[in-house]
Amino acid sequence: MITYICLILEILFIDKFLETGKRRYAVWLVLLSILLANTHAALYPMYLIVFLPYIAEYLIALVLKKKERKKDSKISIEYNKFAKWIVLIFVLCIFAGLLTPIKDIPYTYIVKSIQGNTMGFIAEHQPVVLIHDLKLLVLLILILGLLIFDKTKVKLRDMFMLIGMGILSIISYKQFPIFLICTMCIINKMILLIINNKKVDKNKEEIKLKKSKKFFNKIKQMFPKLLGIKGIIFIILIIVIVFLLGYRDIVEQDYVDKQEYPVEAAKWIKNNIDIKDMRLFNDFNYGSYLLFEDIPVFIDGRADVYDLKFNGNENDTFLDYMLATSLRIWYEDIINNYSITHIITKSDSTLNMLLEKNEENYKILYRDMSFVIYKVEQKRLSLT
Repeated sequence: MITYICLILEILFIDKFLETGKRRYAVWLVLLSILLANTHAALYPMYLIVFLPYIAEYLIALVLKKKERKKDSKISIEYNKFAKWIVLIFVLCIFAGLLTPIKDIPYTYIVKSIQGNTMGFIAEHQPVVLIHDLKLLVLLILILGLLIFDKTKVKLRDMFMLIGMGILSIISYKQFPIFLICTMCIINKMILLIINNKKVDKNKEEIKLKKSKKFFNKIKQMFPKLLGIKGIIFIILIIVIVFLLGYRDIVEQDYVDKQEYPVEAAKWIKNNIDIKDMRLFNDFNYGSYLLFEDIPVFIDGRADVYDLKFNGNENDTFLDYMLATSLRIWYEDIINNYSITHIITKSDSTLNMLLEKNEENYKILYRDMSFVIYKVEQKRLSLT
């Protein structure tokens, strides 16, 4: 959430700086850069990418400044006297991203992720198939419709933003919310321009469009307010209220779903097993809960932490886990290689089905409606 808020504010402050040239917006842009580098390093490069359409438009406008431009062109290329300072702010933000205790991770994280094994397994890293994603498909059709069928001019930087973010969102579903944020900002500006350019022929359609004219005038007065600071705060409050109303039934439920997370099993482990000597094999989806209970895990939701590109270990824990749980390698190889002493798995999992048939080597210590805990017999480990 903080990433999306930072990106929205970034676009707002860049536009305000280009409009007014006030230095306080430049200061806020640098501060946002530091904040994002320290709160969500994985998406920090997106903060820098948002600057690129503005810089590209400035450079092209600089080249074409003395050349004639087609007045009927659909794309508007503006030369802004404050745009040159955007380049400087961009450079400052690059260096500001180093003001973090995690050193160069905001810059190297995404590169290592692409080079690692997580890209092939984690759902949010997968490319989008448009026919299966109705939201993105409808949004792209809406944008294309506005660009093709309406005569309103589009700023070059907005065109670059739409194309660039659109490509990123198709390459990786993780980028779709960012594409949505950037797109909505641009679509809002386009709609405002369409409303402002609405013409009424007083001679032929004065009576017919009298009500429409009043309606459009009201919207024209409303949009600047909605796009201002107070308007944005008002919209955020509405989103928060809708969010709370939508989740009021969930609030009444248990804080942790005992069918999805090993609540009782974790208590049993802490009370009956010496976790200092335990080497536990667990599932990816609830490893974070076990860590919350101070129980050492084999893997958890921070997939990249277990990738060789990040941890530099001899074994690729993430890949071994994914191959074992999909039975592309035999699970006992993982148990032996990592000297696993205990296993926790869901009672309806494929792994549990296999372990139940091998009572000689895997002893059930605990069972509830959703989870089973096994102890790996020492004679099984001696086969390594």
